[in-house]
Amino acid sequence: MSLFYPQRCAFCGELSDKDVCPRCEKTLPRHTGKDLPGGRFIVHGAAAFRYEGAVVTSVRNFKFRGRAWHSRVYARYMAGALTEEMLSRAQVLTFVPTGFRRVRGRGYDQSRLIARELSKLTGIPCRRLLVKRRDNPPQSLISDDSRRRANVLGAYRALKGRAEDMRVLLVDDVFTTGATLTECARVLLTAGAKSVDAVVAAAADRKRK
Repeated sequence: MSLFYPQRCAFCGELSDKDVCPRCEKTLPRHTGKDLPGGRFIVHGAAAFRYEGAVVTSVRNFKFRGRAWHSRVYARYMAGALTEEMLSRAQVLTFVPTGFRRVRGRGYDQSRLIARELSKLTGIPCRRLLVKRRDNPPQSLISDDSRRRANVLGAYRALKGRAEDMRVLLVDDVFTTGATLTECARVLLTAGAKSVDAVVAAAADRKRK
């Protein structure tokens, strides 16, 4: 199988005997901030990478070009970004759900794949706590912060009884303004969750925009 599907680096795409080549391992833009900015309703947030350079290309390949296996790579780095406090607090791990039409087009829900892999690494059980109520326009097509918040308002609902009295670790692929994570955290807390932390594969640096 390796003759037909040789291993490539998840970030630069070059042939490699590992899923991340030695060069990218040294040069990937790691996220060094203690918390994600704009995390209203979220106690603590963490990110594996800054959303720039090779990370942007990798995530786009993951979301739009069928590179589902990238989820294993992201989860590994995300696990390393979690603090001991976040790991010890989390009782359940869940994900920001993708709308039905986009899942059907891609063949998978990208955040769910990451959450499942992260669950394997941390031992925190992964459960679906949220569903997407409507297929709103992608956040990536909206630049204005207030419009992003309005776009996701009411777009998610919690499954009855699943979040109640739980300390939740919420997983997503990319953090840009925080509108989506904030709305999902609000819905979980309204549904009875005790607390919500969040972890993402990559976070955009708002100061650089």
